[in-house]
Parts: sequence; structure tokens; C-alpha cells
Amino acid sequence: MNFQDLNLPNALLRALRDKEYERPTPIQMQAIPAALEGRDILGTAQTGTGKTAAFALPVLANLLRRPPVGRGRPIRTLILTMLYRLTPTLIREGYVYIAETPLFEINSGDKTWFAYSDKEKNDIVKSLEGKKYKIDRSKGLGENDPDMMWLTTMNPETRRLIRVMPEDVEQTAAVFDLLLGDNLQGRKDHIAENGYKYLEMADIS
Repeated sequence: MNFQDLNLPNALLRALRDKEYERPTPIQMQAIPAALEGRDILGTAQTGTGKTAAFALPVLANLLRRPPVGRGRPIRTLILTMLYRLTPTLIREGYVYIAETPLFEINSGDKTWFAYSDKEKNDIVKSLEGKKYKIDRSKGLGENDPDMMWLTTMNPETRRLIRVMPEDVEQTAAVFDLLLGDNLQGRKDHIAENGYKYLEMADIS
């Protein structure tokens, strides 16, 4: 069996090929298909057999296939929590950064601007007063073509990076545990106290 047989997105398959990974390990062969189906998994294997990838690859595959809205915060929370649990040293030593993706793409003539907030968008539009322009909602993870992804999140000259600090991740992990952990009463209390703040985001029909 090869990684191509595991129904992973092409972007992940290319990354695996670049790192010269061709065949999944036994734990990966068993865990990845089940995780992609949304099933709960409990697995054990020796150190060095690829347990982290068995967990991370399905997570990344689902994120690529179902890019969320809202500035990528669900993705950010999930990945930060995973890094905090599995590789905390990377965060403590300052090696983890977030590439901030823009919210808006503004075109006027042969020039393009990217805005990362409504205020930035309004400032750019104000500077273009009297000129024709077009505003598009910027695409999210898994939707941009390679050139646009390079320009907005990878090119050192144009990207915007946010360095992750340990206290940021500790807060993220605490919220993650509260909302998805075993503290049912704490979750109920949190929703009762703060749920009204997010009613506009809820899909209620």
C-alpha cells in the first residue's frame, strides 16, 4: 500500500513525496482511513513508527477539504493545540509562527492590495477615491492557487507572520479543553455566560 491509496489530498501527497515518504507504516495504514471516515481511534505503536503522522495527516486532510470561515481561527486553534500537546519545545523556543491570510483582495488597474481587517480595507478604498476598483473576499486555506498562496502566506517579502508565544497557546489549550474536554459543568457554565456573544455566528434555522 502507498500513501496514494489512503485518499489523501494531492497537496499532502506532494509534501510526502518531497520528503521521500512513499509507504505508510502499519499504524498509519490502519489509523488514517478510519480517521478520514470520522471514526474514533485508539492505537498504540512503538516510538518512531509514525503515530504523530497517523493523527496529523487525517486532521490536515479534513482541514484542506473543508476550509472553515472566520479568518481561519478553527484551524489555528486545532493546530496550535496539537503542537502544544505534541511538540511544546517548538513553541517555547519561538519556532512557531502563524502566516496570517488576508480577508480581502482589492484590485484597481494593474495593482492589487490585500487587507487583513475591515479597517485596512476601508483605508485602501478611501485611498482609491475616484478610481475604479473591485473587492473580493480572499480565499482560505485549500482554495487559493499556488501563486496566490505564495504571495500571501509564504513570500518573505509580502507575507505577514505572527509569532506564537507560550502564553497564547496555553490559553488556546485551556479553551480547547473546556469546550471539548470532560468538564461538562464547566462547558455549560461557559456557554451560559458567553454564548450570547456568538449568536450571530450560529447556523440556526
